[in-house]
Amino acid sequence: MNYKKISVFLLMIVILLTTISLMLAYKSISFAFQTPVSYQLENLISISRSPKWKYGKGFYVAVITLKKEGTIFKVNCKVHIGNENHFESIALGNVSSKEEAYSLWGKIRWTDTSLIIGSDKQSQVTVERSEIESHR
Repeated sequence: MNYKKISVFLLMIVILLTTISLMLAYKSISFAFQTPVSYQLENLISISRSPKWKYGKGFYVAVITLKKEGTIFKVNCKVHIGNENHFESIALGNVSSKEEAYSLWGKIRWTDTSLIIGSDKQSQVTVERSEIESHR
């Protein structure tokens, strides 16, 4: 028997199995650290992508959501950064109905200098572009 050929063959199998194991471990670990972002449709108020800012068109995504807590709804905006799950969370306020949330913060507008949430001047929230782009 040619032990040298058998040893080389076994070594190749060990290397192949080790590589496959490491790839599977990497996939499992990376999946475990990524929490997928999902929203329930009934909790969405509005979604909008940014214009061409520092990192390109649509790099930032503003998502206005509401969450019922007792008799009120808490309304928030999450500004997602790139395709990652990283985001800035901005509290917009509390309302007594979904309709009130739509009327106060259903409009999202991006300008060259800011993100503007809402159409009513009293409840409108403005986030400066420099603040949004300071994530890096």
